[in-house]
Amino acid sequence: MIKNIFVLIRIKDWIKNFIIFFPFLFSGNLGNISAFGDLLLVFIKFALASSIIYIFNDIVDVENDRNHKTKINKKPIASNLVSLNLAYILISSLLLILILILFNNTLILSHIILYILLNFFYSAILKKIAYVDLLCISAGYLIRLDAGSEAINVNTSLLLASTVFSLSLYIILIKRYSEYIYQSNMRNVYKHYSKKILKFLITISGVIFLICCFVFIIIQKFFLIIIYPFLIYLIFRYYSSSQKLTLGEYPVDLIFKDKILFLLSSLILIFTILVYYLEL
Repeated sequence: MIKNIFVLIRIKDWIKNFIIFFPFLFSGNLGNISAFGDLLLVFIKFALASSIIYIFNDIVDVENDRNHKTKINKKPIASNLVSLNLAYILISSLLLILILILFNNTLILSHIILYILLNFFYSAILKKIAYVDLLCISAGYLIRLDAGSEAINVNTSLLLASTVFSLSLYIILIKRYSEYIYQSNMRNVYKHYSKKILKFLITISGVIFLICCFVFIIIQKFFLIIIYPFLIYLIFRYYSSSQKLTLGEYPVDLIFKDKILFLLSSLILIFTILVYYLEL
């Protein structure tokens, strides 16, 4: 039961909230322990908020998930491993904890409210509008990025925001493309997608990401030019693995499943942290 609850609140997907720490890294604040402590609290707030959204989505989509050949095995509510009553108790408990934390610490309160409202509107309306749904999900990453900036009193760089947005859109487009290609039970909105347009947008978003990375490196930290060829390979590897492993629908699973992808991503992150920490 405990394992199923952890799957429901999708703890492994909390990794997406690490984007909150990007402003901390790229603004040269790695030695600021106080700022790091503030960001940890922000991370907890978004972890709770995202879990609330995940459970809410699983409740809303329970019937569709039960008719889906893979999601029925991945979603505890759809597979009856977690009852709806327990799901309501969990979402209420997490919401209460989040409210109590926000009541005692109002840091990035507006970002949390905006993030939750955006996702509720997405679940209720926006996910039914082709392509708009993709922009909505990508916007969620920008909210988290800006929350990380506000928490340490720095401005969100337009270049960093563009890089994050294009990368998130690239991953989300591959997710949607995989759903469109491989799944037999599709939501009605998928009928309004086009395979050619999705592949075109995947290419465009990937190219924009690489351009943004290059400009960022040239302007901010030229020493990071060392990792640029690996970033290019990473982009191609992600798309290739998403098709070979048919895991494009589940980005976190894909990264952990593909050992080269996981190792290379980790090494790039570690190298970047060292470059900023050592001020190279």
